[in-house]
Amino acid sequence: MPWVLLTLFIALNLMRRGKGKWYCEVVAGLVLAIGAWAKMYSGLFILALLPFKRWTAAATCVVGIVLIGVIPLRESKLFFRNAGDMVTDERVTPVKQVVEWLSHPTFAPYAGRPIDPVWYGHSLTTFFPLMFSKTPLGSVPGLLVSALLFGPLWLYAAWCVYRSPRRESLFLPFILWTMALGTYALPNSYDYNLFFMLLTALCLWDRRDSVFVHLLMLATVVIWWQPFYIGIDRVLLIWLKMLAIIPVSVLMIRHARRPDVPAQQLADARQHPWPALA
Repeated sequence: MPWVLLTLFIALNLMRRGKGKWYCEVVAGLVLAIGAWAKMYSGLFILALLPFKRWTAAATCVVGIVLIGVIPLRESKLFFRNAGDMVTDERVTPVKQVVEWLSHPTFAPYAGRPIDPVWYGHSLTTFFPLMFSKTPLGSVPGLLVSALLFGPLWLYAAWCVYRSPRRESLFLPFILWTMALGTYALPNSYDYNLFFMLLTALCLWDRRDSVFVHLLMLATVVIWWQPFYIGIDRVLLIWLKMLAIIPVSVLMIRHARRPDVPAQQLADARQHPWPALA
């Protein structure tokens, strides 16, 4: 996991210090390709670069991902052969469930194999049938729900970022937020991936936010962020992790829609003990 953050920060510094120079963008894209192979959802780097018009870095990242897999082709085939069962169960099966459900849509309580509400997981794809098991939504595939929820949400936030006069200052939080959504969408995603959501919250949470946002952050983020064990119902804990998407996404969109801040006002704000990091 540290490799993903390391590649992200190296690429971020290359792109900012390079100031649009093509060779810095190329190197940054290749570095991000390494991160994408370290963790599959890190491939979302490519999408997250688009609102910032980092076309060269995004294209190079795609090429780098392909080259890393193709150059040692024999070893890549061996890797995927050894990981065949895991890839089938955790990646292919959810897609098949969506295709089957779309062919014959049904709305009924969940009747599949039991789902263990592990306290260290936060995958909406995995836990959606559990969360709505006694309702007609229980039969809807979690991956389809993730796509319907996160797809429009990400597109709207990306459009706001693209049009924002503060676009460059949102580079880090938007990439972190994009990868955080990806960890919620992936099947069997565990909580060590949640640091993307926590880092996004640290970048965006501001003392000047509304009381409603503060309450949501305290109720849905801090309660599982803190290091002490709290003996609450596991399904309730899963709900809190899912609801944490709301305040962090609201902050992401609000920062993207906020007008440009004058330099002096920004300097004054940074003198306070709890400034906005974006």
